[in-house]
Amino acid sequence: MNYLYNHEEDVALFRKLFGSAWETAAELDNSLGAFVMLDDKKRVVLDENSAHCFGLTASEPHYDRMKELLSFANSRSTDFAVRFLSTDAPITAGFVRRTASAAPDRLHFRLCSREELAQAAMQDTDATVMMLAVGGAEGSTEERDSCLFSAVDTIFAHLPAEAMMARISEAEFRICLPRTYGKPEALAEQLCEAVRSCTVRSRLGTVISEHRILELRIGICCGSMGVAYKMHAAEFALYEAKSGKSGSIRLFMPEKYEERKEEYSSLMKFSRLLSENLFVYHFQPIVSAHTGEIVAYEALMRSAPTIGYGPLDILRFAEKRGKLYDIELATLRNTLTAISENQSFFDERKLFVNSIPSQILTDADFSALRADFGELTEKAVIEMTEHTELTDETLAFIKQRLGDAKMQFAIDDYGTGYSNTSNLMRYAPDYLKLDRSLIADIDRDPKKQSLLAGIIEFAHSNGCMALAEGVETLEEARTVIRLSVDLLQGYYVSRPKPVLISEISESVREEITKINLEAHGSIRKVCRAKDGDVLDLGRLTEEKYTDIFAEGGRLTLNGSHDNTVRLALSVKEGAECEITLRNVRLESDQSIPILTLAKESSVRLVIEGDNLFSCGGINVPAGSKLCLSGAGRLTVTSESTYCYGIGSIPFEPFGDIRLDMDGTLRVFVNGEKTVGIGGGRSGTITASSGALEVICTGTDVVAVGSFDGDAPVCLHDCGLTVNIQSVAALCVGAIRGSAEVKLYNIAVDVNCSGASLCAIGTLDGSTAKVSMKNMTLKAEMNGRRIINVGSSGGEADCEVANAELTLNCEGGSVTGIGDPKGGGNVRLLNTMLAGAFRTGEPLFLGSPNGTYTLENSSNLLELNP
Repeated sequence: MNYLYNHEEDVALFRKLFGSAWETAAELDNSLGAFVMLDDKKRVVLDENSAHCFGLTASEPHYDRMKELLSFANSRSTDFAVRFLSTDAPITAGFVRRTASAAPDRLHFRLCSREELAQAAMQDTDATVMMLAVGGAEGSTEERDSCLFSAVDTIFAHLPAEAMMARISEAEFRICLPRTYGKPEALAEQLCEAVRSCTVRSRLGTVISEHRILELRIGICCGSMGVAYKMHAAEFALYEAKSGKSGSIRLFMPEKYEERKEEYSSLMKFSRLLSENLFVYHFQPIVSAHTGEIVAYEALMRSAPTIGYGPLDILRFAEKRGKLYDIELATLRNTLTAISENQSFFDERKLFVNSIPSQILTDADFSALRADFGELTEKAVIEMTEHTELTDETLAFIKQRLGDAKMQFAIDDYGTGYSNTSNLMRYAPDYLKLDRSLIADIDRDPKKQSLLAGIIEFAHSNGCMALAEGVETLEEARTVIRLSVDLLQGYYVSRPKPVLISEISESVREEITKINLEAHGSIRKVCRAKDGDVLDLGRLTEEKYTDIFAEGGRLTLNGSHDNTVRLALSVKEGAECEITLRNVRLESDQSIPILTLAKESSVRLVIEGDNLFSCGGINVPAGSKLCLSGAGRLTVTSESTYCYGIGSIPFEPFGDIRLDMDGTLRVFVNGEKTVGIGGGRSGTITASSGALEVICTGTDVVAVGSFDGDAPVCLHDCGLTVNIQSVAALCVGAIRGSAEVKLYNIAVDVNCSGASLCAIGTLDGSTAKVSMKNMTLKAEMNGRRIINVGSSGGEADCEVANAELTLNCEGGSVTGIGDPKGGGNVRLLNTMLAGAFRTGEPLFLGSPNGTYTLENSSNLLELNP
């Protein structure tokens, strides 16, 4: 096998791509060839068969010519078909097969192929190349063909006998004039005038029209230069001619080309996209939110790899060139073709097709689609956005047309643009597609949840199915399913694919089914509570309410000791609320808090009687404020991978939390990373009365405080009991970063076991500023590394006055008050230390790089008693 236009390394790459067996196969069928193009080096390697298929010779400027040939691959005007391989850039590779002669598609027996014209141009390097575009060939297919036949006959009547003419696209032609011919501009003028005044006749010679005006635009390139470059230059000159007035003629101007070549290249690719129908489509499944079964697909427009445009690029070029109508027509025809060619997939399914509302097909074009595809049009759902306002008359026409074809109708991207309830009632769609902006992070945004619940309820009341677009996570899916959405679409379900799939992954289907089983019988219904409302939770559950949305003011919730109800509370953004809980027992899904404060909201919870928040905590995001008061009891339990009792998850900032209740607050949390009261960072925690008990289990645990510091804690005039079992545990303060803790008039009882433990201060942070006055601390801790009060590897500035500290610890290393590795100042005034350390690495007080002072204080700690 011989290879053309090659370097040794190029041939090696060719053989690597196609394998050693290719040469044998190619010898058996010389109509089948292969090629490789190295786009970064502008080189190409061909076997003999592919050179024959493309009509190339060894002396031809190969790379540019190959680029030109491949730009028209698989169009009706070529004598070869190409199948591209998927390769990494910058390599283009594929197979080529010589097809039957294209003669039946030629408009005139004197038309030659593009390859024949190129061969002639190579033999006459001074030949002139002209590009012609026929305009005014409009109407039915028969009328357009007659116009083109008449134009070609007229052109041939004025061409010299030596000239050659080839068809490039439906209405564009290339002419090669020999160098012996005179001025090409004069010929171009004659051709324009002759075509303009020609009589339009059919193939059989019957006169169609003597008054139809056909327009001719011509681009010319002459001189001694490469054939491929000359043809490209003539095409650019034609592009310039099209930009001018009717019948305009342009000579190729290099400086003009340099000025507009990028624009020209883009528009030429767009022209190929339309003329050769180089659209491709990816299909994204749409599934039932109840079963996970595929009920439809959405067809997403793309372009072939040789074009490389995304959908936004295509629409931008189409709008610029006034071709949006062509895009609309091509989209409908291509997607209906996809249905026709894959009818087994659409037995019980639909195909959602994006439409451009401003581009309404003519009756002739729409009727042609119905005639070609018949009842298959019933499988299409036409998507429109509300970004283009339609008049009532236009909207009525569109709906009537779709109704006649039994095509359904969807509003796309609802939640953006002009979206509102009045428009929704006007459009009365079959489907309402909820925009991704409404879905993103909805599991953590109560405001979105409330908004979406209202939209879905309104859609259902108007006979419309709600489809959630852009569902990307399991948490988002769980939330929208709970909000009673009907259909799901997004990366969580399945990414768009170039093929139709029969079903989504089994694991996702199982998750969707499980979510529905967990929420069986739970229909999202929101009670909007206003100032002064007194709500009976038993009655709310009887009336199928699932949520309470507090808009502000005073609100009272009355519950029962023996009745736990599943309800979630949320507070309006910026609202100020006082919510009284009387014997309330609430339960929630683990992923949804019992009470959620919106940003900038301020809530006072008044606790009366015995109250329980089960399986969900109180979310206090950054910028919000929560105050607990009252003489009753509140128990909060929460269990999930990342969970909290009151505040936020360990990775997010929390707001201001104040505990000002005379009764008892008990918090139980269990998970991998857990926070009893607090969150990630930035908030404040204050307790000024009552009894507080925090019990935590997990891998990394904070009882009261933050994971990442800078969250001051001040506890006084109350009692605190902490019980932790964890690998890394912090009772009061911060695991990392800076901790600022103030404790006074308080009794603290700590019981912890794990690997790395800190009672008060910071476990792995920079600075611990601890002030303890008029208090008692009892610490029972068992672990590998233990710090009672202070920091590790930072600065422990601790002041203890009028306190009794009983510390009983057993571990690899144990620190009393201070920092075992860093510095800082420790001062004890009127304080007594007691207890025992069982360890090989003890540090009772101070730090290696700091100081400690005892004033009227005693250290009765024992070592390894």
